[in-house]
Amino acid sequence: MKKPHLILVLLFTSTLLMAQRPEVKPFRNIIIGNSSSALYENLNYDPTLEPYPYWEYHWPLNVATDISRFWRIGVERIAIYNNFDDGLFEMYGGFLQLDVLPATQHRLFLEANYHRGDFCACQELTPNHEKGLNFFGGATGFDWAFSRYFHLDVGFTISWANVKKNEWSVFAGYFLGLDIHLFPPKTMKAIPRGKNVKHL
Repeated sequence: MKKPHLILVLLFTSTLLMAQRPEVKPFRNIIIGNSSSALYENLNYDPTLEPYPYWEYHWPLNVATDISRFWRIGVERIAIYNNFDDGLFEMYGGFLQLDVLPATQHRLFLEANYHRGDFCACQELTPNHEKGLNFFGGATGFDWAFSRYFHLDVGFTISWANVKKNEWSVFAGYFLGLDIHLFPPKTMKAIPRGKNVKHL
């Protein structure tokens, strides 16, 4: 690694560590998350023919709360649209997130999630509706706290549902969104050097 790159990595890491997170009170903060993503695929694999475009749009909306410095739980609805006029696909469920940067305002998290929905991306070229599918999966992402009330997050999620024997439906995609913190904890106040220190 070249020295300029190493310096940038060290500066970014030190910025994260210096931004101390306020003390978290369980179930005190309410977070409303709103994100979206778009996927494109050419369904015509013959390069000599005209493209057969397929667009898919994801709109996850969730409500969550912190239960400790490390853990966050929430419920979520994911609306899925495409350009084939197949109607709205929906997934409902919940998630549990583990924060691996608990000493900073920002969050780097790992997530386990469960959803129930009708999104069957099976052996057909495009998805079809299949009610009662149980999706189990995970996600990872980064939450940038650019203000006390608003955070930006970006990440990737993937989950699977068993449709029939040896047939699976896969839901995957990136996400980019904005989180609104309704009751964020107050910022930590710096303790003056030497205060509350007992001298012998």
